[in-house]
Amino acid sequence: RQRVCSGTAPYAISVVGAAGVAGMIYAKMMKYQIRVQRGVGKRLTMYKTQASKRMPPALLDALMGRNIQAALREHGLATPTIVMTVALFLGVMAAIYTILFYGFVAFTDQSDLDSGLLNDFILVIVIVIAYQTTVAETDSEALQDRIEETVEQIMVNLNNVIGMVEEQIVLAETLVAKMRKQMEDERGDDEYESSDEYSDEEVQEGQMVAHPQHQVN
Repeated sequence: RQRVCSGTAPYAISVVGAAGVAGMIYAKMMKYQIRVQRGVGKRLTMYKTQASKRMPPALLDALMGRNIQAALREHGLATPTIVMTVALFLGVMAAIYTILFYGFVAFTDQSDLDSGLLNDFILVIVIVIAYQTTVAETDSEALQDRIEETVEQIMVNLNNVIGMVEEQIVLAETLVAKMRKQMEDERGDDEYESSDEYSDEEVQEGQMVAHPQHQVN
């Protein structure tokens, strides 16, 4: 009876190879994520000292945390995004293996040892190509440049967001100051009017007191 490929070797090569490369992709992206977070953290330590003078520290921490995670998602470095990338890789590899297995059945003799070894070799080549495409590191200098570029982009986005929040805080403080001044002016006008009314009453009372004395004389 024909099989997709003779023996269990092709299946083992496919499963172990794809799982191994997927694990390396996950490890590589998590390492990249950590290095980017570390770079952003160093930059934020200096920036936070200055920014905390212009806005409450609690608000600053909340803004930084939320926007850093958004920037990581944008650059494909958030943990859920990394998991989805690995799952997508496994899906692509499964599709490639399916096509190869049907090709082996259609065009090779499954009972021939040489054909089986050739099929295994093709599967290994596919895994090597996948590794070189997705996992193989570039030189350390290029990788460091990429990390610094990502960190710089995240900091630019974060500066823009914090800048807009600072403008809103300044605007709110200006509005509150104007409202407070307006309330103080209205309170002062009310006190002035009350003082005038009290003075008029005193004058009237004084006239009433003086009038009887005038009649007696």
